[in-house]
Amino acid sequence: MFPSFKNLFARYDRYMTMKGREEARLVLLNKSPRELEDIGISPYLLKKGVAAWPWSESSDNAQPTSVGSISISKEQRRAIKELRNMSNAELNDMGISRGSIVDAVKNGRSVDQRSQRAA
Repeated sequence: MFPSFKNLFARYDRYMTMKGREEARLVLLNKSPRELEDIGISPYLLKKGVAAWPWSESSDNAQPTSVGSISISKEQRRAIKELRNMSNAELNDMGISRGSIVDAVKNGRSVDQRSQRAA
C-alpha cells in the first residue's frame, strides 16, 4: 500500500513542479528581452516552453542560444556569463554597463568608452 502512495506523491510533485514552471514562464514572457537578458533567461528557450527549462543561456540545451535573433558562440556565452558575475563597480571600471554586456562581448566597447578610459 505504501509504495502506491509514494508513486502518487511523486506524480503529484512532478505535476506541481511543471505547473509552477509554466506559471513562471507566463510571467517571464511579459518581460522585455533586455530584462530577460539581464537575469540570464534566453528568450528563444523561453518560447520553446517548459520542456526547455531552465531557459538559461548557459545551459547545454540552448541550441542555438539566442539574444534577440542573433546566435552567440560558446566563447561569447562564456564571456557573457563571466561579465554577469562581476559587480557593477567592476563593470563600470571596464566601461561596460550591465545592460550592454552582450553588445560589448559581440561588438567590443565603443570608441567613446575606450577613449574615456584612456584619459
